[in-house]
Amino acid sequence: MRRYPVKSMLGEEVASARITERGVAGDRMLAVVGEQAAVGSAKHPRKWGALLGCRSRLDDGGAVWVRLPEGTGPPAGDAELDKRLSGLLGRRVSVSGTPPERGVLERMVPEHEGGVPHMPPSPRSQRSRREQLLQRRERRLAVHQAVEAVQGVQADAGAEDDRGHCLRVG
Repeated sequence: MRRYPVKSMLGEEVASARITERGVAGDRMLAVVGEQAAVGSAKHPRKWGALLGCRSRLDDGGAVWVRLPEGTGPPAGDAELDKRLSGLLGRRVSVSGTPPERGVLERMVPEHEGGVPHMPPSPRSQRSRREQLLQRRERRLAVHQAVEAVQGVQADAGAEDDRGHCLRVG
């Protein structure tokens, strides 16, 4: 299982993780925020793609550390990290755990795919897309049902959440 403490950076492999109502504890707890409240997203590769050269990890004390492409990096919250990320991205940014007021998640919506102008989907491709979405929904429901099935399991000390639920994978 992988956890990504900083959105759109590479993350870390974890042997176990606490699952909360919001997902994996420590996952995407921070984000890189640019000027005009733009939240960094690798889904806009021209602007934010360099973030994929960085790796974030959560230490046992709850601090997030970032390894920059050259192999070193300070912890999140250190002004030096913001300075170095700003240099990497070519504009002023900071790492934050607080969503910006009126924040914008920047995503690139391509007008052309593979050099061919994007065409509206045909009724046939819309039907196919609908079928794919239904299949994905069924898979999510199956996972949800599996989680529901283990909620009454007695967990080892410290392995359960605040409601007594435990999930073991593998």
